[in-house]
Amino acid sequence: MSQTSLGGRLYGQEVPPLSSGAILERALALRKTCDLETSRYFPIGRVFECLDVILEGASFEVLFNDQLGSIHGLTHPNRRLIQLREDIYDGACNNNPRDRFTLAHELGHLLLHRDIAYARVDPNNPPVIYRNSEWQADKFASYLLMPPRLLGACTSIHQAVDEFKISYEAVNVRRDEIGKATS
Repeated sequence: MSQTSLGGRLYGQEVPPLSSGAILERALALRKTCDLETSRYFPIGRVFECLDVILEGASFEVLFNDQLGSIHGLTHPNRRLIQLREDIYDGACNNNPRDRFTLAHELGHLLLHRDIAYARVDPNNPPVIYRNSEWQADKFASYLLMPPRLLGACTSIHQAVDEFKISYEAVNVRRDEIGKATS
């Protein structure tokens, strides 16, 4: 995805609006499809291995680090293709929290942004957050890896980090949900 930097924040493409609730529904639907509704740990590497089962015709490629350079992952939703840097894919399969989030983020682009029209972001007039492709993919990754109901059953950030295999930073973004059994 093409990105524009604006004040230190990355803005992706302007896409049709999606609410947090709609994104949560899609993440939970994927967990249900994978029969992982009650599992805190989401095996993102294994899910990528059966991507075609989740979305017919979908695939992913692992590319050498120098082929993607500083880009960790690149999704082509209409081609149903995700390209991942080799070290990122290997890291995700070895439970590196940041790399797991990257794979979930790219999966979000694939599932949320197919067959839609993209608009370039005007840096002087960025879209509202819920029309930002990067925000939507981040929300999807967060909900997929840390569903609110399961996260809310954790009693501490440390427990969430350990059981969900996600970074402290990612859990901290959602720390208000720790200890609250929400759905």
